[in-house]
Amino acid sequence: MTKKLTIGLFGYGCVGSGLFKVLNQVPNLTIQIKTICVKNKGKTRDIAPSHFTFDKNQIINDPEINLVVELIDNAEEAFEIVHAALSNGKAVVTANKKMLAQHFQTLTNLSKEKNAALLYEAAVAGAIPIIRTLEEYYKNDSITRIEGILNGTSNLIVSKTQNPKYTYASALEEAQKQGFAESNPKLDVEGFDSKFKLCLLLAHAYGLIVNPEEIVTLGIQNLLPCDSNFAREKNQCIKLIAHASIKEGKITAFVVPRLVPPSSLFSEVKNEFNGIQVDSDFTDTQFFIGKGAGHLPTAAAVLSDISALQNTYVYPLTKLQKASKLSLHTHAVLRVYLRYVNPETLGQIRFQTIEQKYQRSTHTYVIGKIALKELLALQLRAHPDVFVAEISATNLVQKSLQEDSTHERWDQHSDVFLESIPLLA
Repeated sequence: MTKKLTIGLFGYGCVGSGLFKVLNQVPNLTIQIKTICVKNKGKTRDIAPSHFTFDKNQIINDPEINLVVELIDNAEEAFEIVHAALSNGKAVVTANKKMLAQHFQTLTNLSKEKNAALLYEAAVAGAIPIIRTLEEYYKNDSITRIEGILNGTSNLIVSKTQNPKYTYASALEEAQKQGFAESNPKLDVEGFDSKFKLCLLLAHAYGLIVNPEEIVTLGIQNLLPCDSNFAREKNQCIKLIAHASIKEGKITAFVVPRLVPPSSLFSEVKNEFNGIQVDSDFTDTQFFIGKGAGHLPTAAAVLSDISALQNTYVYPLTKLQKASKLSLHTHAVLRVYLRYVNPETLGQIRFQTIEQKYQRSTHTYVIGKIALKELLALQLRAHPDVFVAEISATNLVQKSLQEDSTHERWDQHSDVFLESIPLLA
């Protein structure tokens, strides 16, 4: 039997207002929004003032409201709202990935204790229903790797920079004009948004709850035209990839840009779209793609959660209950392209091996192998002149050595080529 839902909505921005309109347009829904809580008392809105309150307790303490939908930006305020709602036995739907990643254990324990559902499909990858897919389809399958383009804003920017007429700055400016990037895009372009989403994927794919600060996170904010040019010369494209994999009970997780070859499905994920690849023991490789930025994909995911709650759905959290000795480690070694401007930078970074080094008057780049823990140190030092991209299985070094025309271009630009540099001290 379909459950009647009476909603208290927090936030009436693009997603909240869209959700209100949808629920009032779809016939025969046993769902109604009773009260909407907002902060700005002076803002003009497109529905009657009687719908709104400025007191969160008017929703939290209303016995008629059995579902709280939280759609605000502030993670700490969102946590207070969600915690209070669950404590009062109300089901919650939220899209706040930062809040969930930082308080996952607390909120899932409280949800179970109070028998109040907590759903958040909209928190990861927009319109791609990945959370429920992991919980239901992969419930009895062992996932060996899950990775994806999880941020539509960053993907829109790097997609544009594949065209030589765009720089990072001009691509960001256009994304802001189109409404896909905030005036302060730090969460998106520096990889933090993808990191919080990866935390949720780790919980549902492996049952591992991690502190977001433990995950190596490098963004695209230092991308220069020379990096985009390098990718184009090698017939690659740059993508910001969130990665998780498991080997012998140890999980590797990071968010790092990657040089992606045309053979990769990620190369086909363009603009604001997201893409997720899941590798598992039984089903091998599957790929999911959908819009990851914009208010409509988010609203669609929120509405999907609300519909699931009508049928009393809760996340089984199967992997979370089975997880025992899993741990996160940073000993994995990545092969990377690392470009820097300050000549002293390379001496501060401990590569295991450097295969190539190219030096120009404006910048230098190296290709080599580096431990994940060294990238974590690089992240903590926050070098503004460094851009790092993981190199996928395609061997760029061998390819570049065989391309005489490419060497001619480098010679014309007064590059210095130093090859086969061994282990650094």
